[in-house]
Amino acid sequence: MRTLLTADLIRSLRFDRRPSGVDADGQLIYDADPLPSTVRDWSIRDTQLPGFGVRLTQGSKTFFVQRKRGGTTSDRYVLTDQHSLKAARAQAQAWLARMARGEDPRRDRADANSARLKDKERAAMTFAVVFDAYATGGVGLREGTVADRALASRWLAQESIAGIPLYKVSRADVHATFAPMMMAADKATAARKAPGNTVPRKRGGGPHADVASAWKLLRHCSAAWNATEADKGPANPFTAWRREHRKTLPKVARRETALPTDREAGVAWLKALLALRDAPDHATAVVADYLVCVLLWGGRRSEIQTLCWQDVSEHEGAVLFREELTKTRRNLWLPLAPWAKSILEERRKRNGVAGFPAEAKDWVFPSVFKGRHIVEIRDVQQRLREASGLWIGPHDLRRTMASDIFGDTRDLRTVGMVLGHATSEGDVSAGYVPDRARLRALRPLYENRERDLRRIAGVEAATDPLAHLTDKQRIVMEAAESMLRAAGITPDAAAATLGTRR
Repeated sequence: MRTLLTADLIRSLRFDRRPSGVDADGQLIYDADPLPSTVRDWSIRDTQLPGFGVRLTQGSKTFFVQRKRGGTTSDRYVLTDQHSLKAARAQAQAWLARMARGEDPRRDRADANSARLKDKERAAMTFAVVFDAYATGGVGLREGTVADRALASRWLAQESIAGIPLYKVSRADVHATFAPMMMAADKATAARKAPGNTVPRKRGGGPHADVASAWKLLRHCSAAWNATEADKGPANPFTAWRREHRKTLPKVARRETALPTDREAGVAWLKALLALRDAPDHATAVVADYLVCVLLWGGRRSEIQTLCWQDVSEHEGAVLFREELTKTRRNLWLPLAPWAKSILEERRKRNGVAGFPAEAKDWVFPSVFKGRHIVEIRDVQQRLREASGLWIGPHDLRRTMASDIFGDTRDLRTVGMVLGHATSEGDVSAGYVPDRARLRALRPLYENRERDLRRIAGVEAATDPLAHLTDKQRIVMEAAESMLRAAGITPDAAAATLGTRR
């Protein structure tokens, strides 16, 4: 049946009272008999807009539009705009016009559903979700990188920017997060460095208490934004904010700490370390051996902690830092000088006595936790500080190695070669130097440095091999030594070379 649809009329409609007609006043006439149980729906059409109507079921009222295409064939669609009669009638008129042109207005519904789904997915793709994917993604990530990203992920979870959908993250959001963070970190860092400060730095203070940590989180956020392929803005807001504020952001103070072997405190630290090598408990002794090897080789923390016995070649007289663990992604061979060799031989025996296997793929520095290598060394560092007043970490020992090699050679390229820096490894000329030749050239440096450290620690007595020279001969010797150093050649290397030619 047809009648002029009004809002009041539609509100009065009930499924169980189906009208059978309209009286002279335009009021609906209802059947006296109840609605048959077989009826599942019924509808009323509008007289103002042909093709527009309302359909009733047991639990709903829906506006629809219908257009005949000839004979008994027709197209009937449920309108997507159902919140009012006025809006539904306007949409019905638009749909009828599109149907007259042969279009399918149901596409509006599909597009609307697709848009809603996309909006829902975009809203769910918060920056925290993106960052977590970045923290656990990637191929061939080093153990230290995974741990570093996991730490940054925990820091980020405390910030409001973590809950913002990725596509909405803007420079304003970055500023709201990192501006106060950098300010707080700068103040906390300055307070720790203030004269007379005796409050030790709280471990795990996070990006609000340490400038380096704040910068670390900012860089990780920028990398996570770049790494994701999810819907996002046209430009990286973290990079843009950093560039905008580059002149006002606090700088990370470059750490220059090294073991001062020319001072009493440095000698005390070294002697205390060697004493701990004989500690009765495995946890202390193995960390002490590890720190001695870091001092002798200058390797990175992860390169030496993850060393396996298959990486120690007594035949070649060398130690290998595997490419999957080095920062340059290249194998790095280092000379195995006599003292380091004896330390490793003792360590292998002690591992066996302590019940740790020492086969090819087993750890050189095993942890007390079965199947793992050492990681935590702070207990030994604290004991060494109590003995010397110095807090020395693995990277400080790496700087010590760099300082000693530079002092012997006056050549930064040799320092880079020893430390396995990317600049030296990527040098075209360095690529032409075979590993054997490189080891042969570096071995005198390592052996000489081991002798110096042993003398400093009192392990062997200092001797003067040139004691028989006259004053005039010493002057000539010192001049020759100065010329060799200026040419980038150490006296020990020159002596070794002359010895091979005899």
